[in-house]
Amino acid sequence: MVHYPWKPVVTGWLVRSLLLFFLIFHLSISFFSVNAKDNPHVVILNSYHNGFAWSDAEESGFLERLREVYPDLDIPIEYLDAKRHPDAANLERIKEVLLHKYEGKRIDLVVAFDNPALNMLVRHCNELFAHVPVVFSGISDFEHSMLPERKRVTGVAEIHDVERTLEMALALHPGTRHILVIHDHTNSGLSARRDMESIVPSFHGRVKISFMPPVTFDEARAQISSLPQNALVLIHSFSTDRSGQSLSLSQSTKVFTAAAQVPVYGLHETRLGHGIVGGYLLGGREHGRRAADIALRILAGEDSDSIPVDLTSTARPMFDYAQLARFGLSPEAVPPDSIIINRPDSAFEEYRQLLLGALAVMTILVVMVAVLGISNVRRRQAEKAMNESEERLRFALEGTSDGIWDWNLKTGEVYFSPRYYTMLGYDPHEFPASYDSWRKLLHPDDAEKSEKMVKRAIYEHSSLAIEFRVKAKTGGWIWVLGRGKVVEVDPEGAPIRIAGSHTDITERKQAEEEVRESEERLRLAWETCPDAFSISRLRDGVYVDINQGYSELTGYGRDELINKSSLDKALWVDLKDRQSLVERVTNQGHVRDFETKFRTKKDEIRTVLISSGLMMLDGEPHLLALTKDVENVKQAQDTLRFTQFAVDHSSDAAFWHSPDGCIFYVNEAACNSLGYSRDELLGMKIPDIDPDFPSETWRDKWREMKRIGSTTLESHHRAKDGRIFPVEVRVNYLRFGGQEFYCAFVRDITERKRIEEEIRRLNESLEQRVLERTAQLEAARKELEAFSYSVSHDLRGPLRAIDGYARILEEDYQAVFDGEGRRVLGVVRSEARRMGKLIDDLLRFSRLGRQPLQKVDTDMTLLAGEVFEQLTPDSSDRRVKFRLSPLPIVKGDPALLRQLWTNLLGNAIKFSRDRDQPLISVSGSIQCEAAVYLVKDNGAGFDMKYADRLFGVFQRLHAQDEFEGTGVGLALVQRIVHRHGGRIWAEAGVGQGATFYFSLPQT
Repeated sequence: MVHYPWKPVVTGWLVRSLLLFFLIFHLSISFFSVNAKDNPHVVILNSYHNGFAWSDAEESGFLERLREVYPDLDIPIEYLDAKRHPDAANLERIKEVLLHKYEGKRIDLVVAFDNPALNMLVRHCNELFAHVPVVFSGISDFEHSMLPERKRVTGVAEIHDVERTLEMALALHPGTRHILVIHDHTNSGLSARRDMESIVPSFHGRVKISFMPPVTFDEARAQISSLPQNALVLIHSFSTDRSGQSLSLSQSTKVFTAAAQVPVYGLHETRLGHGIVGGYLLGGREHGRRAADIALRILAGEDSDSIPVDLTSTARPMFDYAQLARFGLSPEAVPPDSIIINRPDSAFEEYRQLLLGALAVMTILVVMVAVLGISNVRRRQAEKAMNESEERLRFALEGTSDGIWDWNLKTGEVYFSPRYYTMLGYDPHEFPASYDSWRKLLHPDDAEKSEKMVKRAIYEHSSLAIEFRVKAKTGGWIWVLGRGKVVEVDPEGAPIRIAGSHTDITERKQAEEEVRESEERLRLAWETCPDAFSISRLRDGVYVDINQGYSELTGYGRDELINKSSLDKALWVDLKDRQSLVERVTNQGHVRDFETKFRTKKDEIRTVLISSGLMMLDGEPHLLALTKDVENVKQAQDTLRFTQFAVDHSSDAAFWHSPDGCIFYVNEAACNSLGYSRDELLGMKIPDIDPDFPSETWRDKWREMKRIGSTTLESHHRAKDGRIFPVEVRVNYLRFGGQEFYCAFVRDITERKRIEEEIRRLNESLEQRVLERTAQLEAARKELEAFSYSVSHDLRGPLRAIDGYARILEEDYQAVFDGEGRRVLGVVRSEARRMGKLIDDLLRFSRLGRQPLQKVDTDMTLLAGEVFEQLTPDSSDRRVKFRLSPLPIVKGDPALLRQLWTNLLGNAIKFSRDRDQPLISVSGSIQCEAAVYLVKDNGAGFDMKYADRLFGVFQRLHAQDEFEGTGVGLALVQRIVHRHGGRIWAEAGVGQGATFYFSLPQT
């Protein structure tokens, strides 16, 4: 053990300082205890559970600071347990418990640790601790909008220094290209993600930042362990996994860091010492103490609304020495004010600068001696190597397959090696040694580009490398790779010589062209193949390439999947299936027809078969996979099984037989109908059970049925007991597996035949009765018609007599009657005329059914306008405002339709005449292949509860002295509409006018 002489001195000084500190602390506590007022009533709402490190640290710091002023303070703590039970139902139950528990009790202050507790207080501000000041601590992603209605709230926000943590991590690990952020999907975890997402854009283009989806701890461990070496992990907030399992911060940290082969950073002090490298870390204890300072100000009488929320970050740079060493990081690389735990004590650390300085001086001296020695050795070696090089160069020029050239820029002479002439097939005298000779042999497409590159290499003194074609003596073109550089310059720096080589690369070019054509064929096959192909990284499922078939299968476009993981898109319904596939491919090298389920972009679940093998890309294993959608096949198989079950248990007899009539399948119903066992029927032919079977014309009939595919016929079957019964046979021709057969479904129609016979007899009887009844109705109709004309004739005579005698009395004896007598005579004449009109309307109504329809295209707009003009001939009637919109044309009887418009418009004019500004509107439209018309007025209207009487003969909804009429007009309108195949209805209100609708078919 090393002895440090300064340790006793420092130890004594520390002991004395601590004693003095505790003395002052004790005196100050006593002072505050004496002067403190009565203990306040404070309640703490802890969002999580006892044992959760972060909130426990907040509690500890808060209580320590508060008890400095209130030593005997006893504070109840209510745990919401929101990490392990984040559901709303749990929080609602706890709210009800708190309401009951603290009802009517004095509460001076409520303290909320973390988001769930504060959210509960805000959401139930009018119920839970209403009007009580609230101090919060550890609120992540804080916004003032989180407190919309709750008043008297302040506290300390949890400000993570994520950006500085990531910047520091990237500086320590400059090769990082991917950062995986771990968070759970509780309320606090999602809040942490929102906080993190706000800074992601600032790292765009430098590093890819991705977030872990909802996973279990095991799935998270697997994903972390598969990260590449250029990645690192940031644990933001993860304590509860997808399955609901919760771990403490230290336990969850160990789970992640144990699986990681890359650096792991965090944001909370409680994770340090459990495998993370470090970061700008927050401490719950400091948060609690800051919240306690605010609480003491409020308890001392300060208004909570006047105290702003503390938005300063308490994060400090902290690191684990063991993890720094694990990843080869020096403690000097971290920020100078960093806290480093687990740092070992050593003499080297004490005299680090001195030792490093001495070591540097010694190193420099050793290096200088070595350099001098090596320089001398190398000089002698260089002289020897130069001689050997010249000898090798001579042999190389004679034996190389490349053509060597050396161009003197001053004289224009060019040296070409013997191999150069051999490569092109020329004799030296056929190919003058000049630049122009070479230029004349260049392919026209390559000449300009090649000359430019040669001139640029000379001008810039740069290396030359270019591919071009030259003409051989045979007339063909040879591909050449030309290399060269300036090898000599004059004292002014101007190039004198440029030399290089020409390599015949014709075979390589041909091979490249073949490869290109092969790749093009493969590309076309890849893109146009209807099957789904994909290439993805084995470790994380990131897609490298997919074809159109894969896009059609999944519903995702190429841009949506390339460089994205199948895990991010949640394509795998069960992630364990992908893990199983990866393990099998890793162990076996390939897998065929691996069945699993995919979730498409439209959220459809499809059953697929995957055949996959390993391939290496950039030194990393990838999966080349063929994915087949077999969902329809599975459904077809299920349908086939269902069909087989249905056929086996069908109530109809089913027979499958070959073209020669041999039976090879029957169902249970066939056996029951004929009385044979299944084995007996399978040894029989169709003629054995069908006495009507056409043996002579068998071939012709089956050929015809094969042509049409199926047919239905009636025949007879003979049962085992000799009973013959009628059947209906539905025969279908099928071809399967290269064989032809027929499927016949047979139904016993004995009962149907009996009913048909009975119906036939009833129809014969019914036809006779219909003829008799028709004759009776015709006779009755003619009798009624004769009666109508007789009544008309017989009634008109007395009515004319009454009207005539009344007129005589009125004219000849006017002086005899007083005013009342003359009025009565007027009434008699008026009623006689009304009776005559009533008889005319009744006869017209009865004749309407006998009048044949003469349907033609009728312009309803023109017809309605003409009728209105006829109904308002006097200028006094022209005060009625008439709005006529274009009406659909229909096929109908023009005379009857004119009568219809006359009655409807006449009624509208009559019932709206008492209005100051009478208004009648007529419009129409096409609805559901029918023309619909409406006539609307602003007149007297009627009560809709009497609407069922509206179209009855002699039915009136207004008194005679109010509005004249016989009560037959609307009945006539309804009869006309019905004869045209339409319908009529009305809407109205008393004093609010009426609207009559009627529809007519267009054909």
